[in-house]
Amino acid sequence: MYWEAVHVVDVIRPNHLSDFSLIPDHIKTTLNLDMANQICSSSEGKDLVELQLKWRLQGFKLFKVKFYSAAIQCFRNSGDPQLVKRCEAYEQADEAVGL
Repeated sequence: MYWEAVHVVDVIRPNHLSDFSLIPDHIKTTLNLDMANQICSSSEGKDLVELQLKWRLQGFKLFKVKFYSAAIQCFRNSGDPQLVKRCEAYEQADEAVGL
């Protein structure tokens, strides 16, 4: 991909979900993966963290296209209350603009 080649975007590939060391540090910070990496001592822990990461990534996709209600649910499923609050705030602001 062009944007990846010119270092404008970073892409998380499926193999990154099984080995967090492949994910760049700035993305780990954004996705709050440092704690998740510590939890992954068992296969159940890895499955849980992978599922939470998938929920969070889906939430970001929905947030980007302003599907706030669905994004809020994804962030709740990912266990990230800060992103839930942020998304709720955007949803309220979007509703206020429409009044």
